[in-house]
Amino acid sequence: MELKKESMQILKEKSRAKSQITFDEDFNVPDAKPDAGRLIQNKGRIIMDDVRLTDGKGILTGNLQVDILYVGEERGIVSSLTAKLPFEETLNLKDIINGDKMCLKWEIEDLTIRLIHSRKLNIKALVTFCATVDETEQIRLPVALDAEEVSVRKKTVRFLGLTVHKKDTCLFIHISEPTRQAEISYAVFCLKKKKNKQNQSGYTPKRKNKTTTVNSCVRHRSTYQ
Repeated sequence: MELKKESMQILKEKSRAKSQITFDEDFNVPDAKPDAGRLIQNKGRIIMDDVRLTDGKGILTGNLQVDILYVGEERGIVSSLTAKLPFEETLNLKDIINGDKMCLKWEIEDLTIRLIHSRKLNIKALVTFCATVDETEQIRLPVALDAEEVSVRKKTVRFLGLTVHKKDTCLFIHISEPTRQAEISYAVFCLKKKKNKQNQSGYTPKRKNKTTTVNSCVRHRSTYQ
């Protein structure tokens, strides 16, 4: 009895990094907004401006945006304001080479807003970033049984779907496993490395920065029940 095998590529974790950013900032209420009397509700979110990968490092740039709902001190009118706290963080990732892709996830673990006085707020937050670099590995899996005396029952199970948009180089992967109750989807955005174009004389200018630019990808993981 012999098993027929076919080659298949899988993703294998190559490097992982984790970092936490703490915020402790005072924010002044804009002049156009009424004085704050009582805080009602707040909500924070991370907005990524840029993700750059170099040799062994991932540089993250973005803002912590905090939306605040409060009651005015004088007339009691409900008002809202938005505070943006910029950040820049470096993640140490080992063995990164040209063409690697990074999966980036973040979580706002704590967000506390305190009213100092009617024109000033104090914002404290703790944000955790987790980055993972994957690489492809080729394995051989059995797909059929080469034996006439053994009965085989086959069933087709859809477990992977891929959709590629060439313009944005956006890859959407939908995984549906029979053993899981939830379906997992990934959205991968890839930035291609630009090639230097030669001028009319055929001379290609040399780059002053010797750091190799690695393709960067940001992937936001979502779970659908």
